[in-house]
Amino acid sequence: MSHAVPPLNATLVALLAATLLAACGGGQDADTAARAAATRRVVASGPEQMVAVVPVIQGESPLDLRFEIGSRPRLGEPFNVSLAVLSSAPGVRSFTVSFQSSDAIEVASGGEWVVEPKPKSAAIHTHELTLVPRREGVFYVPLVVVASQGAAPVSRSFSIPVIVGEGATPGAAP
Repeated sequence: MSHAVPPLNATLVALLAATLLAACGGGQDADTAARAAATRRVVASGPEQMVAVVPVIQGESPLDLRFEIGSRPRLGEPFNVSLAVLSSAPGVRSFTVSFQSSDAIEVASGGEWVVEPKPKSAAIHTHELTLVPRREGVFYVPLVVVASQGAAPVSRSFSIPVIVGEGATPGAAP
């Protein structure tokens, strides 16, 4: 039985491998190392296996955002969230993603993600976010995406669901 790789997937893997090779140079700063780690995670799990970021208000977004949480979040312990933009609409010149802390979850690093120059259609852009839970429960990490597209920027709000600790027990009274 032969398992051929579809041409688009092979192209994406080659693009990601080139990104990894470029990121493996000596003297990396923390941001470059975090981006390389995020890219490795996306390559290992496959971006199509990642979960879509939840839009706050339904509507079209010029970007397809996905995420994956590295390990089960525990109170007071940092954990990583790998993010990927799988594709972008034609005409998107750049985009910025801002992650916001709350009283339940602190953004420890990676709170601002800026991609320039022009993201290419069908390109994969990755980012690593580190969060620290302050309470146990089920929470959302809010984020705002601003994409430069056409004459005016397009802004959309999203959230990443996070369960810290045991979360809610099924059937338990509120």
